[in-house]
Order: sequence, then structure tokens, then C-alpha cells
Amino acid sequence: MPPIQYLFVENLGKELSATEIRKPFDVAFGVVSGKKVQVKCRKDIDENQQMITEVWINIEGEIESYPSINELLKKSPNARLGSCKGEIDPAFVNES
Repeated sequence: MPPIQYLFVENLGKELSATEIRKPFDVAFGVVSGKKVQVKCRKDIDENQQMITEVWINIEGEIESYPSINELLKKSPNARLGSCKGEIDPAFVNES
């Protein structure tokens, strides 16, 4: 299982910080890749806690038919880290 997918699957129902979410991007796409990731949180409407709602990845460069994600990430601007920390909501997870 790829490191980013593994992080989310293994942490369903648990809290993760933006820093923790950035780490597997470095593993998967190279050392600078995690700095290109911005995590967004929002307060859960059912519970009094923060939830991870979005993961944005800054990509910049000419997109060709088979682009190198690693190269596009290297050329991209760093994202704001912020202080987002929230639950990985298991909603819509297919457990079959």
C-alpha cells in the first residue's frame, strides 16, 4: 500500500496533524514534496472536534502526457503549513 494511502487507512477515526500528513509525501515523491501539501480542517457539525476536510497539493509546470509528479512538485511553490490537526473521518469507507 502506498505510504499516503497507508497513513489515512491506518488513522481512520484518529487525529493527524498537517505535519504528519506531509511526511509520507516526502517518502512517495521526494524530500521537498511534503512542503507542497496544505491540509484544511473544519469543525465537525455533529461533534465538537476538527476534521481533515481537504488536502491540497501545489503542482506547477507544463503538464505533458506523462508528467513526472516528482519534477512538477520540485518546481512548485511551498504551501502554507498552518496549524490544522483533525480527525480522519471514516465516512464512506467501503469495508468489504
